[in-house]
Amino acid sequence: MEFKKSLLALSIVAVLSGCGGSSDDKPVDGKDPIVTDPVTPVVSEALVQGVASKGTLKNAQLTFFKYVEGEAVELTANELGESSLVTDENGQYQVTLNDVKGIVKVQVSASSDAESPTLMVCDAPKGCGVDDTDTVVKFGDDVNLTLQDSEFSLTSILSISSENTNTQDTANITPLTHMATALAESRGSVSEQAIADAQSEIANTFGLVGALNLLTPGALEAPSSLFDSNNSNAMRYALINAGIANSLYLEEPELALSTKLSSAVADMVAANGAFLASSKSDDDDDFEFSLEDVLTGSEQALAQLIEVIANDPALIEHLDDLEQAATNLANEIQVKITQAGDDGRIKGKVSDETQGDAIAKASAMVNDIRLFANLFDVTNSSGADFESQGEQFVSLVEAAGDMVAEQADSFALLSDVIEAVTEIHQQLENGEVTGTVFDLADYLTTAGTGRVTIDEENLIFSVTAQSGEEKLSLDVAINALTENTQYQLLLSGMAENAAVEFTIAEGSHATLTLDSAVTRAQIESGEVNAEPTKGELKLNVALAQKVTTTVTNPVSFTGALTAELLPLQVYSAEYSHGSWNQSAWDYTLEQDMLVLPKMASLSGEFSSLEGELVKATATVNIKDLESYIPPELKGFGEMYEGIAEITINEANTALNLSVNDDETVTAYTFVKTAPDAGNWKVFANRTTDIEGYFQGSFTREAFTYQGVQFYLYNYYNEVNDDYYGYVEFIEQVEFDEYYQPFVVKRHYQYFKEYNDGVLITEDGSSIAVLDIMFNNYGEYHDYDDALNGLNIGIRTPVEQISTITDYFDDAFANDFSVVVGDKGSYRLIFDDNDTSLVAGLNTELNGYLVSPNLEDMLTITVSDEAATLQASVQDGEVQTINVARSSETNFSVDNVTVSKNGDFVQSETLTVKTQGEGLAQTITVEFFDRYLDDSWGRYEKLTAIDSNDDQITDSFNCVNFDFYSKTVDGLYYDYDGNLIDINEQSGNCGNFANFTEFAYSWQFSRFGINGENLASFTAVDTFKSRLYSINPPSIPGEEPTFEPVYYRSFVSGLGEVRADFTQPEHMQWSADGTYKIDMYLTQPELGTNVENEETFLDVNAALNVQVKVGEYNLELNLTGERTELEQGKLALDVKYLLPESDKQRSFIVSYDTKLETLSATNAENVKLVLAEPADEDAEQQVLGTIMVGDEKAAEIVKRDSLVLIVYENGIVETL
Repeated sequence: MEFKKSLLALSIVAVLSGCGGSSDDKPVDGKDPIVTDPVTPVVSEALVQGVASKGTLKNAQLTFFKYVEGEAVELTANELGESSLVTDENGQYQVTLNDVKGIVKVQVSASSDAESPTLMVCDAPKGCGVDDTDTVVKFGDDVNLTLQDSEFSLTSILSISSENTNTQDTANITPLTHMATALAESRGSVSEQAIADAQSEIANTFGLVGALNLLTPGALEAPSSLFDSNNSNAMRYALINAGIANSLYLEEPELALSTKLSSAVADMVAANGAFLASSKSDDDDDFEFSLEDVLTGSEQALAQLIEVIANDPALIEHLDDLEQAATNLANEIQVKITQAGDDGRIKGKVSDETQGDAIAKASAMVNDIRLFANLFDVTNSSGADFESQGEQFVSLVEAAGDMVAEQADSFALLSDVIEAVTEIHQQLENGEVTGTVFDLADYLTTAGTGRVTIDEENLIFSVTAQSGEEKLSLDVAINALTENTQYQLLLSGMAENAAVEFTIAEGSHATLTLDSAVTRAQIESGEVNAEPTKGELKLNVALAQKVTTTVTNPVSFTGALTAELLPLQVYSAEYSHGSWNQSAWDYTLEQDMLVLPKMASLSGEFSSLEGELVKATATVNIKDLESYIPPELKGFGEMYEGIAEITINEANTALNLSVNDDETVTAYTFVKTAPDAGNWKVFANRTTDIEGYFQGSFTREAFTYQGVQFYLYNYYNEVNDDYYGYVEFIEQVEFDEYYQPFVVKRHYQYFKEYNDGVLITEDGSSIAVLDIMFNNYGEYHDYDDALNGLNIGIRTPVEQISTITDYFDDAFANDFSVVVGDKGSYRLIFDDNDTSLVAGLNTELNGYLVSPNLEDMLTITVSDEAATLQASVQDGEVQTINVARSSETNFSVDNVTVSKNGDFVQSETLTVKTQGEGLAQTITVEFFDRYLDDSWGRYEKLTAIDSNDDQITDSFNCVNFDFYSKTVDGLYYDYDGNLIDINEQSGNCGNFANFTEFAYSWQFSRFGINGENLASFTAVDTFKSRLYSINPPSIPGEEPTFEPVYYRSFVSGLGEVRADFTQPEHMQWSADGTYKIDMYLTQPELGTNVENEETFLDVNAALNVQVKVGEYNLELNLTGERTELEQGKLALDVKYLLPESDKQRSFIVSYDTKLETLSATNAENVKLVLAEPADEDAEQQVLGTIMVGDEKAAEIVKRDSLVLIVYENGIVETL
C-alpha cells in the first residue's frame, strides 16, 4: 500500500486590544480598534480499538498511559474524552483519545466492582482451577477475576502518529503483548523501534506472523472466529493463548494467575526476552514458564477443538487443516527443545522490516525467493557455496548410511551372542542348567569372552561380551504395569566394532498395552490370548562412525525417536506352495498385524569431524488410525460370508453342498466298498445354473488290491459330453542299495467303476488292474512327499476315512473351491476352532475369492488391413504390434508393451532390409529384445553366393553376431560396452537356398512368420505367436486337434491376469475389429494391501531443518498434508538470518500437488500467487501477481523463455 504523507501547520494569533469609555482612550487617529474572533485550537483524535483476550476478557477495565521522560503517566479525563473504558462481551473495546501523540500503553485489568465483575473465558484445556465455591472451572466457563484475582492485568503498547490529525490504531491486548511491553520497557527508552523489536521477538518466538499488537486472536469458544480468511493468525494465536493458560494453571494452584504471569514475565525480562524451552531445564521447585508447557497446552486445546469441529457440519471442511496443525505443534515442541542454548533458553529473532512503499516490499520478497532458489540451485554459480557445504555434507551422510548398512552384517559377535542366549534359555527351560550367570566362552562359536545374567524371576537380562575389536553390552528389563495389561521393556546398551559405535541410552523403553490382563504364569506357559491395542516407543540413540584409513571425516548422529504405535489388522496374499503350473490356488489369504505410528517424532543432529552440522526434527501423524479399515484385496481375498451351506444325513454317508443360494448344488455319497480299511468310494453329482460350468458326475475311489493302495478318479461333463479319468498308486522302487525312491505311477483313462481287481471302461469292457501300463509321474525320497504328488489330492491316510465327514475334513484342509457365476472361484474357509462337520446338522461356510472373473478385462483392437493390433488390459499393460512391409524381404515388426502410465516395459523388434540385386544382393536381419534392465539382440547378414560362376545366385551365406545394445546410427555394442566390428566378429550361421528357407528360423516364428506367409503375415499372426501354450493333460492315444493357448499380463495392485483361448473360434480376430475378452486372476500381487486410490491413510507430516549454507543460517519448516493416495498440500516456511546481523527475514511457500497451485506470503502482507495463463499461445503470458495487502504491486509474466517481474512503476527484472 502506498503511504501518503501530509503536513499540518497550526498557528494561534492573539491580538490584544484595549477599549476605553472616553475619547481620551481612542487612538491618535480617532478611529475605533478592529476586533477579530479568537482562533479555535484544532484538537486531534486517535481512535484506538482492539480485543482483550486471555481467553476473552469481558467487562475488563481499560487504563491508558503516555510516556513522559520515559515514565508511563496515566491519561487525563480530557485526553480520554467520553469513551467507555470497559470491554464488551466479546472482549472488544473502542476508545477515542484527544490530543495524544506518540507512544501509548493500554492496560486491561479486573474490575473492583463485585456487582459488575470482570469475567475471563477459561481457555485452558485442563480447566482453570476452582472458583470461590470450590467448583471446578472447566474449559469454556467464565472465571470471575474480580473475586478470584483482582490484581490481574495485561498491557499492550502502540505508537500514535504525530503527523495526522485523526488516526485509527489497533492495540490488541494479550499475554504476548503484555510480555512485549515489559520487554520494551526493560530496555530503557521506549521508542517505536524498541517496541517493534520487542513485539517482533515475542511474535517470532511463538510462531505468529506480523506486527504483534495488530494481530487478533480467535476465540476457542467461538470456533468460526478461528477460520477468518482475512486473519491467518487467528487460530494459532488462540491456541497459544490457551497454551499459556494451560502453563499458568498447570502447577501451584494456590498461586494466583496474576502472580504466576508476573513471574513468567519477570523471568523472561531477566533473560532479555529468552524463554525456557522446557521446564526440565530448571531444577528448582518454583513455578516455571516454558515453551514446551505452552505448546503442549496448545496441543491439548487443539485436540478438543478437533472433536468440536468433527461434529460441526458448517466447519468440518477445516478438519484436515487442524490435523496438520496438530502435527506441526508436536514437531515444534521437539524443535524448541533442540534449539535451546546451553542455558536451556530460546530467544526470538527480530524480523527485518522493509522500508518503502508496496513495490519496495514486493521487490524485497522477490529477492528473498531468489536468494533461496540460488542457494539450493547447485547448477548456478551463486549456489556453489551450497554445493560445497550442503551437497558434500549430504554425500557424507549418505556414505555413512551406506557404510553402517554394510557394517550391520559385520557385527558377528552380536549374532553369536543372540544364538548363545537362545541356547542358554532353552537349556534353562529343559532343566539342563541352573543358575543366573553364564560364561559366554562356553557358548560362543567365535573367540570371545563375556557373561550373560538371566534373572527369570524378575525378568531382567544383561550381557557383556568382547571379541577382538567388537564389544557388546546390553541391559533389558521387563516391568508389568497397570494390573498386567501393560508391559514395559527398558533397554540400554552399546554395540561397537572397528568402524561404528551404536549406543542406546538409559531411559529408552518400549511399552505395550494389551486388551486384557496377562499374568506371569501365562507368559511362561505360552498361553497368551491377549491382543495388543497400542504401544509406545522412546529411544535415545547415538550412531557414530570412526576414523579409518578410508573414512577421514566421520559422521555421527545423536537423537531421539518417540512414537505412539497402534496395531493394524490387514490381509495379504502369501505364497503357500508351488506347482509346475503356478496359479492363484498356490496363494493363501493371511491375516497380518502391522504396527504403524499414530504419531512419531525423530529429532537429532548430524555432525562431522570437520564441523558440519545439520539439525533436523520430523513428525509424522496418521489421522484416525484407530478406526482405519484397510481396503479389501483387489480381486483376490474378497470375502463372501455364507457362500455355502452343507447338509449331512444322520448316517454320515451323504452330504449336500449348496453354493450361492442353490446356484450350484453337489450331492456327495460315501460308500464303503470292502470291509478292509482303505476301500471306499465317494460319488458326486452336480447341477448348476452357471453357463458353461461343469455339470455331471465325478468319483473318487480308494481301493486295495494285492496289498497295493490304488486311487481312482473320473468325471463326466454333460456340458460338452467330455469323459476324463485316471488310476494311480505309489510304488517303492529299489534301484540299488543307495537309491530306493517312492514313485508315483499313473495311467490316464476313463474307468467308470472298479470291482475286485477289474476296471470297467466307458463301453463296458473289463481290464485287469495288473494289465494296465502305468507311467512314472515323479520320484520322491519320502512317502509323504509322494502322497502329495498324487493327483487324487487326498492328504489324510485313506485307511482313516470311514465317513463322509472324514472325507470332507480332509478336503477342507486342502484347497476346496466353489464357483459363483458372475464372480469367480472361491476357497471355502473351514476353521476347526469355529466350524465342524457333524452328522445330521447343517453348517454354513464363508469363503474368499481366489480367482475372480474379470469381465471384458482385455480389449483387442485390430486396424484396417491388420497392420496394427493393440491388446489393452484394463488398468494394466498395453501391447501394441505394428507391421510395416514393402516386400517379402523388406519389412519390420515392432511388438512394444508399456504400463498403464505409458512407461516402457518390454519391446521386441524384427527388421529385415535388402540392398542390391543379383550377386550384389545382401539381406540383413536384426532381432532386438529389450527389457527395463536388460537387452539382447542378434544381427544376421545373408550374402548372395554364386557357387558355379554362372553369375546366378545359387544360395545365401549367413553370418551373425549377438549384441547387447545399439545406437541410432547403426553401431552395435557387446555386454561389456565394446564396439562390435561386423566384419571381424561375425560367426557363420549356415547356407540357405533362398530367403524363404531362412525365414523358417526361430527368430521369425516368434513373430508368426514363416517361409509361406512372408507376403501376407499380419499383426494378428504376430500376436497369436506370442501366446502361451496351456498344455492340458494328454490322453494316451488321443491327438489334440487344437492347442489351447493363453494371454497374460500384469496389473499393479491386482497381479497377473490371464485369458484362455481353448477353441479356434476364440481367436478369430479380423481386420478393423474390436473384441472384448474376459480374463481371470492367476497370481495375486504379494504383500499386504494397506491402501489404494479410494482408501488410504490420512497422513500429515512436519519437518524442521536447521543448517548453515554459506553466510546464511537457515531454518526450514516443511509441512505436508496428504489429500489423495499420491497427492497432497505442501508448505515451506523459510527463515534466514541476514549476514552479520541478528535480524531475520522469512516467507512461506504453499503448493497443492493436484491443483498445481503455488503461492508465497510473508510477514509484510506480501502475497505472490501463480496461476495457469489465460492464453498459453499469447506472446506474453501472465503467470501470476504480487499483491501487498489490497494493492497490486507487480505481475509475473513470461515472454518467450524469460520469466519477468513487471512492477507497477514500470521496472522490469528477471525472476
